[in-house]
Amino acid sequence: MDALGRSTRKPGAMICGKWRIVQHLRSTPTTASYAALHRNGAEVTLKILHANLAGDKTLQARFRREAYVANTVPHPDAVKVIDDDETEDGCALLVMDHFDGDTLEELRIRKRGKLPYEQVSGYMEQLLDILAAAHDAGVVHRDLKPEAVLITKQGRVKVHDFGTARVLTETANLHEMTAAGLVVGSPANMAPEQARGQRDLVDAQSDVFSLGALYFLLLSGRAVHDEDSPLAALMAAASRPAPSLRSVVGSEVPDGVVDAVDRALAFMKVDRWPDARAFKAALRAARGEMIDTFPQAGRRDPLADLMGSMKDGAALAVAFATGTQDDPGFEPDAKEPPAPARASQPAIGSREAPQAPQPPQPPQPPQATRPPGAPLPPRVPQAPHAPQSPHAPQSPQAARPPGAPLPPRAPQAPQAPHTAGARPPGAPL
Repeated sequence: MDALGRSTRKPGAMICGKWRIVQHLRSTPTTASYAALHRNGAEVTLKILHANLAGDKTLQARFRREAYVANTVPHPDAVKVIDDDETEDGCALLVMDHFDGDTLEELRIRKRGKLPYEQVSGYMEQLLDILAAAHDAGVVHRDLKPEAVLITKQGRVKVHDFGTARVLTETANLHEMTAAGLVVGSPANMAPEQARGQRDLVDAQSDVFSLGALYFLLLSGRAVHDEDSPLAALMAAASRPAPSLRSVVGSEVPDGVVDAVDRALAFMKVDRWPDARAFKAALRAARGEMIDTFPQAGRRDPLADLMGSMKDGAALAVAFATGTQDDPGFEPDAKEPPAPARASQPAIGSREAPQAPQPPQPPQPPQATRPPGAPLPPRVPQAPHAPQSPHAPQSPQAARPPGAPLPPRAPQAPQAPHTAGARPPGAPL
């Protein structure tokens, strides 16, 4: 036990006569977590409240409540609580599934305060899926921070620490453990309405703000409101808008991602993303990924329409190049049917099986033949041609005696002068 009364269990220690401590994993101001083995060999994680807090009945009740809330989230990556108990010295404990890995805070410190953009993007998409499932079940986490997110050795994201979560179907009573004006959560990632203690306004959009603040921290290495004390951070969260992510990151983060995170961190709820799914869709679209954002009937995806018109334009270009654009039967996408395969004869010496013989053709009826010496058959007489009518005699032309003058030509009617476009004499051409 340290000077603050926080106990640390040593490896090999037995807890409740059933679990043997294998390794101390991590500690927070209220709890310590251990890898442990059950007496039947099952590997679990024990989360034990510190001894100096054992006398706080409200805190112990809230701590045990985590088991109830976490198990209502219908997602495999929300860490489930198997059992709850109390140690020999009166400290409440939770028994949870065990996963080898590190928290986001441990990874961030190891990487000197911030993580690469692509790595953070992968983690955030998984985290948004888990929170969307929690919100569907009416559970608001209210304390999303790097310490509450575990990354397994396989890269899977796990969320735990639902002890301060709000269940929207519950009223403010002993089970909810909070009241108006009581601030619950970590000030560094807290939404403005949560920092002001407005319990009735804390909902899924408050978690969206916390997710944006977590994104901000992991990419920049600094909190949204980087203050010297938790109280100063709480006052800043309650009264000041968050700065733009662009002010603390470089060009490796796309503008669309910056805009999506800035909207998640909007001071007014009406300006934020309505839920975790909308936030995820905006992040994926900003990364250039093709997703179905128009699932409703009767609405078309503009990106699909653009790709279709590009295909039609390419087909039309081919039509003009081949001179078939005026052919009413021309279809750019139609393909010619394949020619029927010709049967090939096996090569000499080949071991291929011989082809089946073709069926014989039906015999043709024999034609009648003329015996030698027989006379030719008489020809069929043809109808006589109709006599042609004689041509009518042409009248002889009158002969002109030699030396006689030529007859005068008939006078022709004078043509009307062409006045349209006439050029006056001397006018330039």
